[in-house]
Amino acid sequence: MTIWFFLWLALSLTLLFFFSWTLLILFRQKISWKQYAEKRGLRYVSPSLMGPPRLDGVLSDRTISLFSSEHQRDDGRLSRKLTAIEITPEGSMPFAGGLASSGMVRILKAIDYRHEIKPSFARWPKEYMVATDNKAAMEAYLTEDRIKALLGLFSMPHVWGILAFRDDVFLLRLDMPQALDDFKQLDDVIKKMIAAIKLLELKPGEEKALKSIVVKEVEKAIILDDGAVEDATGLELDTAEE
Repeated sequence: MTIWFFLWLALSLTLLFFFSWTLLILFRQKISWKQYAEKRGLRYVSPSLMGPPRLDGVLSDRTISLFSSEHQRDDGRLSRKLTAIEITPEGSMPFAGGLASSGMVRILKAIDYRHEIKPSFARWPKEYMVATDNKAAMEAYLTEDRIKALLGLFSMPHVWGILAFRDDVFLLRLDMPQALDDFKQLDDVIKKMIAAIKLLELKPGEEKALKSIVVKEVEKAIILDDGAVEDATGLELDTAEE
């Protein structure tokens, strides 16, 4: 037997080990998610024997979905598979914006909001991103409790997180490399997200206050635009007289 045979054997055993380990994690995930669905009253779907499962339904009066997500790497050639959890908060926001960490920053940048701001709290990492179409409204919305709630989620190991709202869309999403194949681990993450969402949702009367800020900002922009037009017109008249 030559060295090439031993190299082939080592490679084959390594591939077999990783395949077996991946398969074991997948089946553990299916069992854990099915148990969770049965206990929490969610829908469990497993399209194929070798494919990842999916959960969706209503939990604590909020729509929730769990599924396998796939992200392209920066080179555009390879992909990274993660476990995604999406929860829809109650209500809606009167302006558009978002907060993102890690790999979700690229997604938030692609939306191309007009303003990027940095929360005044020192613990907000510079790698994270806050973007909005209304700076004053976002600053009013970002209380210290809300920032702490998001940091508690975004700082979990290897998590990519995003809170985004626009028109009727209001969404909190975490993507993580863990398969969440343990019932307690899955339950702990979802409970933490729901606790954070209760802080991120608008309080009674807050939507009206934010709408007022949005209206004032729009009126201010109109006044500034009108002033710019008047100045430009005046310059043209002076030039004509000269």
